[in-house]
Amino acid sequence: MNFLLAITIFVLFAFFLGWGIVLLLAGQPILFTVVLLAFLGTFVKYGCLSH
Repeated sequence: MNFLLAITIFVLFAFFLGWGIVLLLAGQPILFTVVLLAFLGTFVKYGCLSH
């Protein structure tokens, strides 16, 4: 994964997590849950299993 793509993915995750937190506070936890699971899955795949 090149550097620019990694930054783009990080910014997208940050945007959707932020949006998910706003919706979570409004009583709609589905976006936050989906994005959090996607983030954790990506972290496990590329962060932990790549070694």
